[in-house]
Amino acid sequence: MKPMKSSRKPAAVEKWVVNASPVIALARVGQVELLMRLPERVVIPQAVAQELRNAPEENPLAWSAIKAQYGEPAKTTYSNYLQWSMTYIYPDRGLAFVAAEGPDVVFIQECFIPMTLDEYMNTWGKLLPAENPFTE
Repeated sequence: MKPMKSSRKPAAVEKWVVNASPVIALARVGQVELLMRLPERVVIPQAVAQELRNAPEENPLAWSAIKAQYGEPAKTTYSNYLQWSMTYIYPDRGLAFVAAEGPDVVFIQECFIPMTLDEYMNTWGKLLPAENPFTE
């Protein structure tokens, strides 16, 4: 009896080559281990490793840095982005940030034509949740 040939192809090893941005972002929120859970193998090139070693301790897009630069936002609302994120609105500057105070991280920076808070809330603000969308 002749041995049968398998039609299955050998499984390819999933390998990710990453740059510094995801490593830094995940480290800032204490979740760098997530990067190791997804692919079978993670490769960090030598140049990226050097960039990580030389990365400044302060994050220029840390929420504390934004708040220090612009002061208190005109309005703070809930966000649909992540459970613990909020939307911080500076309508007279044409800026809004989706950020989390706890891990001191900014996820999204929105830029728009400067306007009043009422104008913002009647346009872009209509998309923001009035209540926490993550409560049961």
